[in-house]
Amino acid sequence: MRKITREARSALLGRRRFCKGNTSVSETGDGDWCLFLHGNAIVLLHADGTTSVSDGGWWGVTTKERLNAFTSVYQAKHEAYLMGIPWDGRWINVDKAEDARHVEGVNERLEVLRNLAADKHESSEAYNRACWIYDAWSADGEVAPPVADYFHDHFPDHN
Repeated sequence: MRKITREARSALLGRRRFCKGNTSVSETGDGDWCLFLHGNAIVLLHADGTTSVSDGGWWGVTTKERLNAFTSVYQAKHEAYLMGIPWDGRWINVDKAEDARHVEGVNERLEVLRNLAADKHESSEAYNRACWIYDAWSADGEVAPPVADYFHDHFPDHN
């Protein structure tokens, strides 16, 4: 984590004003505090202590680096992911999403595998993509039992 990100994170969590380079933290009203990158709000610390994030309309390296100070974001094959599930960059309360993530993630992941399983006999690319995706989920510790069972039933040759 870059120094400026550590300082901004500390300021936001401590509910203190901060301004350095392209990053600032300020109170937005009603006890909420916000981290801004290039003037775009990307992290909101609510008065109740929960945190919401947005890409601020920009999905750049610096945006991802700042967001990763508060949650897990990454990009794979030109698609953004928040806490392991596809994300469109719109505002989401990550603390409340954490509770629902496993249910939503299981359904979305099963759907991805179902689509790839339907195509696996026609395309080795679909089979390879399913294996790659499953391995990525496994590495993150994000494989719920229904997803693992479905994967192993439909892709038995995968090690």
